Amino acid sequence: MGHITRANVAAASLACMATAWSVDSGYCVSFPDGCVASSNYPDYYLDSDSCIMSGSVGCAMRIVDFATESGYDRLVVNGNVYSGTEGPEGVIPDHKFTWHTDFSDTSKGWKICPDCSASFVQQVNDERDMLSRQIDNLRTHQGRYEQNLQERLSGQIDDLRINLGRSEQNLQDQISDQQAASLAKLSATEEGLTNRVDGSEHSLREQISRLKVAVDSGNVVARNAARETASLPRDIQRNMTQQIHVLAGQQAALANHVRHDLRDMVINATQQSLADSMEVRHNVNETFMALEQKELKNRAVATAGLKSTERAVTARMRDEVGILAYQNSKDAAHLRHDVEALAHQEQAAAPLQNSWFQGFVLCTCAAALALAVSSYLQGAHHGHATIQMPLLSQSSSAPASGMEDGAVHVDESAVSYRNGQQQQQQQ
Repeated sequence: MGHITRANVAAASLACMATAWSVDSGYCVSFPDGCVASSNYPDYYLDSDSCIMSGSVGCAMRIVDFATESGYDRLVVNGNVYSGTEGPEGVIPDHKFTWHTDFSDTSKGWKICPDCSASFVQQVNDERDMLSRQIDNLRTHQGRYEQNLQERLSGQIDDLRINLGRSEQNLQDQISDQQAASLAKLSATEEGLTNRVDGSEHSLREQISRLKVAVDSGNVVARNAARETASLPRDIQRNMTQQIHVLAGQQAALANHVRHDLRDMVINATQQSLADSMEVRHNVNETFMALEQKELKNRAVATAGLKSTERAVTARMRDEVGILAYQNSKDAAHLRHDVEALAHQEQAAAPLQNSWFQGFVLCTCAAALALAVSSYLQGAHHGHATIQMPLLSQSSSAPASGMEDGAVHVDESAVSYRNGQQQQQQQ
């Protein structure tokens, strides 16, 4: 962005005054200071008049006088029509503007001069508006970037939380599946042990039944033998009794041996069932502990990743915000520098413009007087009283009274300039 310097203000002011407006066609009047006026100003303008004015682009209009027939005699500037007593005060025209009158009812007319200070004020205001828009755009961009960054950070955090929740759900599902499998295995083991114990009890009952049958059969045999041996001699009875006792002892020993084997079988089956139950419970506990450790480890990894991501995103956001804040401070410093420079330039432009006006008018007056005196001296030398006023008259020669008319015109120009300066100071 370019900066307006005091030299730029002075150069533009001189260019504005030097290339102000002139009359391209019609009977409107132009002045050396760049002002233009309606025909016959300050007298009433002509009927059916039409003028086209053109000149510098960028100078604002300062209304010295404006009085036209409202609605019929119109000054058109930038496509807008001005009539009556309201002129285009402060308007910066395009390259051309026009003046049209109808066939009747005229008035004093108008006179418009360039106001370069207003143009530079408008330029300063445009610069300020452009800087303000750029700052607003920068702030809007910063807000949008911060909002997008916050949304992205929130989205990443939400994704991490969703992934963490899914991992926890998967671990819970795995634990539930392994618990169900362990419980099913434990139930199957308990069912097998129960079936084995039931089978052992059933086998024991069958052996006891057979033993009872055998004992009952032995008792029957013994009673029958006792009855049969009752009629035998004593020595035979004695032998039979001994054999019966031996047989009873063998049966008792057999019964004790069977009971001992059965007790050993029951104890072994119970111990095996307890050992299997303990092993199943130990496996289940180890599985639970392994799953819990795995879940804790996964949670720790997910939490560490989430914190690391949050730290990275926060640091990135802090860096971006710092860069934007630094850029904002630089733009604000440039804006303050431009505003201060423009304020100094506005203060310096007014006396420069006034001094240029005075110098221009004095130079014009001096040149006109010098040419008039030279022409008068040449006419007196040749015996003629003719005064040449090329800058103040359209004809090439005038009578002797031309000196007075030239002086009157010079005085009127000086009075017009002083009036214009007083009006400008009042405004």
